[in-house]
Amino acid sequence: MFVTEIDGPAVDEAIFAGMSADEAAVVRAELQPFEPVPIELDEDEGESPEDDVAREPDDVLHAAEIERLQREINLSRERQRAFERYLVLLDGES
Repeated sequence: MFVTEIDGPAVDEAIFAGMSADEAAVVRAELQPFEPVPIELDEDEGESPEDDVAREPDDVLHAAEIERLQREINLSRERQRAFERYLVLLDGES
């Protein structure tokens, strides 16, 4: 299958119509990077790591890091599912 730059946006929009809004937003952000994408910051990103170490025991820090990593894994899985859906729909277009 060959898709030109000219047809690409039309093909993408047709595929996005078959996806959930969240899935389409994930894929659109990667395929059309010229559109600004809002960045979500964790509430505690403004604090320095040294401040956290001084205030919290290691077990609390480890638990917080595990929670953060679990959120990242879940976000990564959602992104993967969105791209898998996009590829399935793209394959159906050919």
